[in-house]
Amino acid sequence: AKNGLNIRSSPSSPFMRPRSSNRMCSSLLKMGVAKKLGWSVALTVLFSALSLLVAASKNSKGGYDYDKSLVVVLAEFAKLGLALITTAWMIARGTLKLQSVALRGSIRYCIPAIIYAVQNNLTLVAMGYLDAPTFQLFNNMKILSTGVAFWLFLKKELSRLQWLALCLLTIGMVTTQIEECKPGAEVSASAGMGKIMAGFLVSAGISGLSAFAGVYNEYLLKNSNEPISVQNLKLYIFSSALALVLYLGGWNRDGREATDSSVFAGFNIFVWMTVCVWSLVGLAVSAIMKYADNIVKLHAASASILLTAVISALALDFHLTLPFTLGFFTAVISVVLYYSPEAKPNGEGRKGKEGGEGRGTATSKESLEQSKKEDNV
Repeated sequence: AKNGLNIRSSPSSPFMRPRSSNRMCSSLLKMGVAKKLGWSVALTVLFSALSLLVAASKNSKGGYDYDKSLVVVLAEFAKLGLALITTAWMIARGTLKLQSVALRGSIRYCIPAIIYAVQNNLTLVAMGYLDAPTFQLFNNMKILSTGVAFWLFLKKELSRLQWLALCLLTIGMVTTQIEECKPGAEVSASAGMGKIMAGFLVSAGISGLSAFAGVYNEYLLKNSNEPISVQNLKLYIFSSALALVLYLGGWNRDGREATDSSVFAGFNIFVWMTVCVWSLVGLAVSAIMKYADNIVKLHAASASILLTAVISALALDFHLTLPFTLGFFTAVISVVLYYSPEAKPNGEGRKGKEGGEGRGTATSKESLEQSKKEDNV
């Protein structure tokens, strides 16, 4: 009994350490969840703000007085500038040594940059075959293609309930937009089934490229000990250079309705705000990829569509329809279903049970290391 009392009261007793480790692990995990949730909310708000700003930048006829492809170039260089500033700030603080920034392997970051550039150009091709509502409908193929790439390339196990949730999310997004494709709206049927099929095939290619680029980018960001600002710097060096080359070559230059031939013709406050928000979207997406995953990004993008519609209904001339409302609740149900405890893959549960207390100690150390990495952001 005496020994038992000594063991309980002794702060250095090994029997007390698992509790301390478990508390620390639990605290760190909560911090990790809070950070993921914070970035998800930020990305949702930024996506929504970007949509509203692009709509506000249109002229009275619904067109654009500025070159949209130039906005893409400016946004890429803004991302590069922000990554450069944050990296320089970390070096000045002493939290990052310039010698530790490895140039070896940087060429890998050109792969997602090239894929995104091809994807952007294919988007212009698809929009040439399809009207905007039909293109948005086909664009929802990204949801399932990302899930497939997430499972295939990153070897992430998804349960049947989670696959069902992704299918429900796709159905929900399609339902919210189907009202725009009814007869009387701007439909692509008049262009003929040939153009619709061509647009569908191009959209399928866009979805596949988007999914692969997303999971590859997630792989690069997570499988490195470098701070995210350094990783962003490497990525945006390639993406901004490629965007500039394509723009100067005229391959992705977009027509505009303004008669002024100057480079920044038609740029107003909303256009410049679009550039700023677009650059922040890129940084938020990188953070989601590093600290969460592509599925969280999908949910944030879908939530932004719903948030934009609600804001438009409250402040602008937008009326919520029955299909949109049904799609809204379907999307909400899909998110709840995806993250429910019952949807957790069996593999995760087995790993947790087989690990025991030793697993808990290892998890605590991993969480500490991850927390230190995240503090460098």
